[in-house]
Amino acid sequence: MANSSTTTPVEPRIGRSVTIDRAAELLGCSRRTVYNWIRNGRLYTVRTLGRSQRVLIDSLPRAAAELARGGSRDGSAV
Repeated sequence: MANSSTTTPVEPRIGRSVTIDRAAELLGCSRRTVYNWIRNGRLYTVRTLGRSQRVLIDSLPRAAAELARGGSRDGSAV
């Protein structure tokens, strides 16, 4: 029998990711830019059980900072 004191309960991480549309809105760019940035590794995503893709909130500040510095809005290399 497993020791219950060593078992970590699995907690949902609701609120830790946003839809592609919401990420584009927060960054002030297009959906296409969000998809390009995902492909280029600038934004990180997770897949839901329903297979939709969601952008991790933790990856948004870096992308926003790049946009503020005048980075590429089309997702191409800067």
